[in-house]
Amino acid sequence: MMEDFEDFEDQDDEMEILIRNTEMKHDMNMMRIKLANENYDVVTAKGIDFATMRKEENNDVVHILKVLGDMLEIFEELEEYEKCSKINKILQTA
Repeated sequence: MMEDFEDFEDQDDEMEILIRNTEMKHDMNMMRIKLANENYDVVTAKGIDFATMRKEENNDVVHILKVLGDMLEIFEELEEYEKCSKINKILQTA
């Protein structure tokens, strides 16, 4: 009888872990979307001067291209095609 109770507790603990993991994944996804939108706002408002960045040794153009690619992926998933189009235009200037 005690074993049945322990099994029930184990299942309850597993359920709590699953719920927490699901909530964490949701929160992380929402954070990714928020950051992508914030980056999008800055990039579309100010632009990116890839030519100047390539001249300066301290700037990592590859990293910025990765961020733009990640943003593009997020906006494709969200079906925000206007944002995808603007990011693609920026990528073409790289």
